[in-house]
Formats: sequence, C-alpha cells, structure tokens
Amino acid sequence: MRSNNFTTLHMIGALLVLVGHAYVFFGLETPAILHGGWTLHEMGVGILFMVSGYLNTLSYIRNRDKKARAGRYMLKRLLRLYPALLVCLLATVAVMRLVTTTPEAYWPQAWQYLIDNLKLNPTFRIAGVFEDNIYPGAINGSLWTLPVEVVCYVLLIPVLELALRLPKKAGIAVSGALMIAFALFSPFRVYFPAIPSYLILWGTDWMVSTRLIMMFLIGVFMGLCDIRKYLRWQAALVLVLVFACLTGKVRLFIEPFVYSYVAMCFGEAEKPMFAKAFKADICYGLYLYAFPVSQLIIQLLVVRRRMALPFAVYVALCIGVTWGIAVLNHWLVEKPMSKISFLRRIT
Repeated sequence: MRSNNFTTLHMIGALLVLVGHAYVFFGLETPAILHGGWTLHEMGVGILFMVSGYLNTLSYIRNRDKKARAGRYMLKRLLRLYPALLVCLLATVAVMRLVTTTPEAYWPQAWQYLIDNLKLNPTFRIAGVFEDNIYPGAINGSLWTLPVEVVCYVLLIPVLELALRLPKKAGIAVSGALMIAFALFSPFRVYFPAIPSYLILWGTDWMVSTRLIMMFLIGVFMGLCDIRKYLRWQAALVLVLVFACLTGKVRLFIEPFVYSYVAMCFGEAEKPMFAKAFKADICYGLYLYAFPVSQLIIQLLVVRRRMALPFAVYVALCIGVTWGIAVLNHWLVEKPMSKISFLRRIT
C-alpha cells in the first residue's frame, strides 16, 4: 500500500475540532482560518469528511466483489462507528452522574440520552449536567455529525455504483455535478436570507449538514478522478493567495475547494514525511471524547474550584486527557474489534 500522510491529516482535523470548541467553552470567539473564513472546528470537521469521502471511494473501487461490495462496505462502516460510540456513551453516562446537580432526575434522562444517541438521534443534555458552564448544558455536541456521516456513507453507494457503470469521464461528471450542487446550496443563508435557515429532522439540522455532505462529495470526486495526478504544492499556494484576496459571496463557494485541495496535497504528498508520525490512528477517539472532556474540565476547575485557568493551560489539559482516553479507546475497543475473526471475514 502506498505511504501517505492521512493518519496525520486525521489527527490535525480532530485537534482543530478540539481547539475550536475549547474557544467556545472558554467564552472566547473562535478564530477563523483566514479572515471571514471557516472557524477552526468547522475546518476540522470539513477535513475529516473530505478525507472520509476520498478514502471510502478508493476502498469501494478496490473491492472487486461487485455483488457484495455495497453491503460489506456499509457493514464495515457501521462496525467502525458503533462499538466505540457505545463505549463512549456508557462512559459518559457513568461519569456525568458524578457531576450532576440533580441526581434524583438523572437516570431517566441519562438512559434516554444513551438510547437516542445509539439510534443516531443526537441528544445533548442530561438533567443537572454542565448547566453552570460557560457553554451550558451540552455534554457531547460533536455527536450531531454522526447521522450526517451515516447519510454520506449511504449516499456514496448509488453515486459510485452509477459512476462505475458509466464511462470514466461520465462517472466523474456525475459526481462532480452532485458536488457542485451541494457547494452552491451550502451557503444558502447568504444567498437566500428569506428562506428558513434550519431543517431539523431526527435531531439534526440538515441545512447546516449540507456543508459536510459537500465536503464528503468533494472527497468522492477526488477519488474518482485520481486527484493525485493533479496535486502540486505550487498550485495550492497560488490558490490560497488568490483566495485570501477575494471578498464577497464568491468566496463562500470557493472556500471548501481551496481547503480540500491544500489538505489533499498534504495527505497525498509525494514524499510523505509524516506517514510514520503516529503509530495508530486515534482520530475517532479524539473526536468522540474531546467535547465531554473539555466541558468536564471547565466544570471541575473553573465552575467549581473557581480557578483562574489560562487558556493555553486549558487547551493543553483538554488535549492531554482526551489523547490518553483516545489511545485507550484504540487499544481496548477499536483494535480488538478489528481482530474478531468472524467480523474480519464479513468485512
């Protein structure tokens, strides 16, 4: 298998989400990557979805068993998603019982929190938990992206099945047209301010989700057109410089493509200097635990102990604790699951 920087790119995306949320939890304005551009956590989630679209496309194309590939692909994705999610939810429910201010009302809502999130119906609150925090009430806001991720997994199947049955250029055109459609629609709040800016279904705002689906589709498009042939650091630098000079609404359309191209230049670098920077990809664990860990640190140190915690120290604590939990999650949950012989034969 060709060496690449995607594990490091995963880690960068997850850490951007963590740090971006840390600004919010600390009551600070989250900085944008470029003036007026995406915030740190928006960029981090966008990178993760784009890379997911790209790598899943390559994996799907490599599967030569045409009759079973869709089912096996979907099963593999769900087996990657659910075990760590279940453990995270159980651990969260157990720990949050220790910090709730209304223990008598805790368990009914805690079980509902567990069940709803296992059904990928994002629920963020349990009675008495984090209600005095700077960002009150939310236990794990990152879970809202999981139903969007599953929708992207499902969407990939008809897109690729159609693209792979057409001549190569026609298949690329189909995925490109869908990608452009979502790219045009995702900044709808600016173009069409009179249209309601939300559509809540199954606990998820699908208007906001269009941006993540667009990033996933950008990754799909890059996988189909073999983007590695067109990656140049010089072109990435020019794109960033041109983008930084742009103003107005056109910037909203171009932004995801610029970031995706730059990220892909790093991921598929000809000389992947960071290919062995990490022994394991603990990105999913970082993503699952960063939000509740960061909120818990605020609760214990700032709200209860009234500590004058410097922001840099707070971020370091969030990264350190979450990193440790993510490593344990990888070796105790994700790694054992990948070694179960029955599941390996299926996937």
